[in-house]
Formats: sequence, structure tokens, C-alpha cells
Amino acid sequence: MLFPYRAQIQLQRIPVLTILVSLLCLGVFVAQSNSERALKDAAVAHCDQEDGRGFRQAPQRIAGSSDPQTCPWAQELVEEPG
Repeated sequence: MLFPYRAQIQLQRIPVLTILVSLLCLGVFVAQSNSERALKDAAVAHCDQEDGRGFRQAPQRIAGSSDPQTCPWAQELVEEPG
């Protein structure tokens, strides 16, 4: 078992590397969140249109079907689980 304990260590300086890694992780998280939001917005915008060459080609490439009813299926792919 792992028992938590506090190390009795006096830090001599500010943990710069730890702070930089934490900020990098936060930046990556924000970038991924923005990318996911943009993907969802693009899927909704695409499925909201009813005509256009791109609208007819995308379901064929993504789902293997030219049926426009594949949009709900495609939107489920980008939805959050649960």
C-alpha cells in the first residue's frame, strides 16, 4: 500500500520546472478543448445545410453512404460519451 506522507524538505528556490510543466499541460488542455468545440461546431454547421456539393460528398466519405440521414450518426461521433 501507498501511504501518503509529507517530506520534511526545505526548498531552496521556487520550483520553476514544475510550474512550467503545469502551465504547458494547462495550455495543451485549453488547445484540445478549443479544437473539440470547433469540431462540434463544424459538424453542426455542416449538417444544418441541406444542399451543396460538400454536403453530398461528406457522408459518402465518412459513413460510406450518400444518405443525408448519416448526419445524426456523424454528430454522435463528436459528442461526449455518457
